[in-house]
Amino acid sequence: MAADAANNVGHEADGADDGQHQAAGIDETLRELNAARRDTLHGARNTASALRDLAAADFALARSAMGRGLALGGIAALLGSSAWLLLTAVLVAGVHALGLDWVWALLVVALAYLAVAGICVWRMRGYLDHMGMQATRRQLSRLRGKHPQAGTDAPADAAPAAPPPAAAPQGVD
Repeated sequence: MAADAANNVGHEADGADDGQHQAAGIDETLRELNAARRDTLHGARNTASALRDLAAADFALARSAMGRGLALGGIAALLGSSAWLLLTAVLVAGVHALGLDWVWALLVVALAYLAVAGICVWRMRGYLDHMGMQATRRQLSRLRGKHPQAGTDAPADAAPAAPPPAAAPQGVD
């Protein structure tokens, strides 16, 4: 019996060691997890900082490019306008050479330019309609519940239809 008692004491000590070993393993795992969390946060901060620096550099480059682009665009517009005026003078001289008086030659060329300008304005208005972002506005209105769903024939300003009546509860007399 004394041997059994000594055996039991030895097993109880082993059980206590296992509990301490498990606690030490959990503590070590928690330390590793905490270190990994810190490393992840540090990496996320570094990534965000690098992205912020990259965006700042891109905006600086875009600002510089926009200024230079506007300057070169202004020069191109000036030279293009000058060339257009010279071509108009040649066109008026050509119409005059066909036998029309100078006033009539200028009037014919001016009317031709006005017709082309009118066509350009008509086409431009069609393109400018796309700037209203109508599809996006429709989707946002649908998200807010102000317009009917696509495919219905209800007008956009009509009140939404009432929901169908709820089914009666089952098993209640």
